Order: sequence, then C-alpha cells, then structure tokens
Amino acid sequence: MASRLVFLIDTNVFIPAEPTACEHVEALTQPIADLERLIHSTGNSLAVHPELFRDIGRDRNEERARLRTILATKYPRLKRPPAPSETVEFTLGRVPESSHDWIDHHLLAAVVAGAVDFLVTEDSGIHLKARRLNVAERVLKVADALEMVRRLYESVPPTPPAVEKVDGRALDSDDDIFAGLRCDYPGFDKWLAKVQEENRPAWVIVEPEDGYAGLCIVKEEVPDTYGMFDHVLKICTFKVSERHEGYRFGELLLKALFDYAEANAYDWLYLTALPEKGFLREYLADFGFANRGYTNDGREIILAKQRRYSRADLDHLDAYSFHVKFGPPAVKWDDVPAYIVPIQPVYHERLFPEADPQVNLFSGHEPHGNAIRKAYLSKSHISLLKPGDLLYFYESRGGIGVSTAGVVEAVHLLSDPRDIVRAVGKRTLYTFDEIARMASDDDSVVLTINFRQARVLDRPLKLDELLRNGVVAAAPQSIQTIPQRGAHWIAQQTFQ
Repeated sequence: MASRLVFLIDTNVFIPAEPTACEHVEALTQPIADLERLIHSTGNSLAVHPELFRDIGRDRNEERARLRTILATKYPRLKRPPAPSETVEFTLGRVPESSHDWIDHHLLAAVVAGAVDFLVTEDSGIHLKARRLNVAERVLKVADALEMVRRLYESVPPTPPAVEKVDGRALDSDDDIFAGLRCDYPGFDKWLAKVQEENRPAWVIVEPEDGYAGLCIVKEEVPDTYGMFDHVLKICTFKVSERHEGYRFGELLLKALFDYAEANAYDWLYLTALPEKGFLREYLADFGFANRGYTNDGREIILAKQRRYSRADLDHLDAYSFHVKFGPPAVKWDDVPAYIVPIQPVYHERLFPEADPQVNLFSGHEPHGNAIRKAYLSKSHISLLKPGDLLYFYESRGGIGVSTAGVVEAVHLLSDPRDIVRAVGKRTLYTFDEIARMASDDDSVVLTINFRQARVLDRPLKLDELLRNGVVAAAPQSIQTIPQRGAHWIAQQTFQ
C-alpha cells in the first residue's frame, strides 16, 4: 500500500506496550495499546529497529531480557536500516557503539533518511536531537502520535481540549499531576497552600478520566527581579502530566498564558527550571524564552521572555525571529510581505475555533483553538511565501471575513500524501483522506504552510472594508499578495 505510514517505536515505548508482569504495567500502557490498535486498524504499521534488540538485551535480568526479545519478534523489523549519515554524525557527533546514544542516532537516522515516517519515543534527549536535525515534526511522544492518528483517520476527530482559567483556591491538591512536583521540590505542599490562600491565577486542562492533563500557575512579580523591570509575571508552575506529555497540551497552556500577558500588559514572563529539564528549556526557547543564568541559590535556571521591544529589535531581527522572540501577538509588519488566505468554513472552524462566534457560546473555558503552531494546505500555486511573512485568513462563506493573522514558519510544495503528512506532522487538522484527495487532482501539487497563529482579531474585517482600503481588488478566491497600502492598513487594524 503506497500511502501506508510507518511508525518506528523506541524501546521506552515497546517496554510499556509489552509488560512482562503485572507490576510492569505503566501509565503509558493503555495509550500505547490504543495507538497500536489505531495504527493497525487504519492500514498503517508499527516497526522496530534492529538496534532495539541490542537495547533490550542489555537488561541484567536475563529471563526478562529473553522474554522481551521474544515479544519484540512479533513487530516487523526495519529492513536494511540506514546508518547515520554524515549530516547526522556532524550534527550529533560520533558516539561509541556500546552507548545508548549509538541506538538513538540510528533511530533518528531512519527518520532523516525517510526509511520511516515517524519515530515514537518518550526520550526527551531524542526529541532534543530531532530538533537539531530539523525533524522534530516527525518525532512524536505517545500522546502526540495518538492524537495525530486519530485526526488523520477517525471519522469524528477528537475535540481539542479546553484550557480553563481557575482560581488558585479551586485547585485540587490531591491530583496526580502534583506527585512529580512534590518529589522535585521539598516543601511543595506548604507552597501550594500559599498559592490557594493567595488565590493566584491558574489554568488547567482537565481530562474527564485522568484529572489534570496540564497546569499553569502564575503570580505578579516585583520589578527588577533578576534584571527584569516594569511589569513582570512569574510562571510558578508549568506542568503537563506524564500521560499527556507532548506537543499540544503545552502549547495550549502557553497560548492561554500569552493571551493573559497581552491582556494585562506584562513586559516580561519568566520561570525557573532545574538544570536537568533540558527538553523544557529547548521547548520554551521555541517561543522566545531565553536563559538568563541561575537563581540566587544556584539551583535552577531562569528562562525569561521579553514582550516589550525596541526600534533596534525591529531593525536587526528578521520577521520570523522577531515574532518568536516577542510574540504572539507581536509581529514585524512594516515592509514584510502579507497575504490573504481564503479558507473554507470547515477548515476555519478546525484551525480557529476561538474565532468562530458559535464556539465562544460554550461557557467555562478559555478560547483554546489548537495551540499556536498549525498547518494549512492549499491548491494555490503561489511560490513567494517565506518564513516571517504575514497571513490573514479570510472566511467569506460563513460571513466572518478576516478573522485571524499568522506568521509563516515553513513552506513546502508536495504531491505525495505521505510527504504532506510528514511535513505537517503532529500539527495536522486534516484527515488522511482529505490530504489524499487534494494530492490526487490532475495538478496534484499541494502547498503546505506551517505557521504560527499570531492573533485572533477582536472584530473580523469584512470584504467591503478590505476593498475600500486596498487589501483586495475583489473577493479573494486563492492566496494572493496584499498590496503595500493594503498591507499597512490591515496590519494597523490587527496589531495596533
């Protein structure tokens, strides 16, 4: 089957998938079982790398190693897996054959060479290396992989989880999400009682069966904290539960946090993290958090995001880097190419549910959307788009108009459905059938745009306004460049 996707699983996914005793059943065992079932039922496949057998053979418990080796034989073994290329070795370095890094690099080599479509691993170190190799979209945690497969193949895609703003006093201190924090921070319960007493702002993502899937707690900090002046917000806790750890839940929390910071005019956001939390540091760096050294006691690293920018920042940073460092919603728009992107109602609702008036009728939840990083597919043949360019999404059939602005992250022109799925990765909101139909037309090249959502307009801009102000000359039917005068006007309406 030419369009079948291949998911390679790491040892840390295989072991909870195949527990050898009741006590080896882990929190991940059920979601991995769900993932396996979905992958097989949709005609796709799981595979293991030959190096997995070396890995499980290192177990000092010989009986357990023997049993796991037998269980691993039921998975298709990757045939003729590629060795790490010069690019992989140059980027990650050469490592001894006896090391765990050797196995990690071979797994990633299979992704880089296209021998598999996705790698599923809970190893944060591999995720960090995937970022350095520019294949982070194709290296998934279990939660990401399960969500992606559901969206690609289930007839009724899952509803995006909602971020709910709550008072600190309403937090459930007995929730399982606090267990790891208690281990990392002595005196945590005393601190949590203070959070509840002070009724600090908090956001939670609640899964009905599992309690808190994500949690964020903040407090206003005094000026001149670690050299940060003016209006400073401290992120006291930023946590995704182990079972839901992955791309989407963290971004949902960040999106709510950035909205709050914008509404309350904070100049700085910061948090502190233990040095061993390398994945968290790299993850937050993708959203403009920079290392500002260690806390006064030397125990934690300070990660801070500046939201106020200067003329020098505008002059010296390219448009994409500027948005990452200071946004969302901040963008560089003067002399930056801008485009109108017509979008059908069904895709508008999926990509920007918070811009749909009907979605906002649901009470009790913050506007959530589907995180910050998203993907849009089009049959447009425009080839001028580049990172940092501005996108204004225009939905006309439902009468909304321009509702949302985004910043281009990456652009691909692709014709193979598998390549398209690889490009959009875990940010997809399209089903595999939709992707395949788009790629099956006579002129089958599909424009794949990965972008970051910058702002949902408080008031959508209607066609008559766009016409009057030189944004478009007629109702747009495909992606088109906005003339300079119109680009200046729409940016002012959106970002000032």
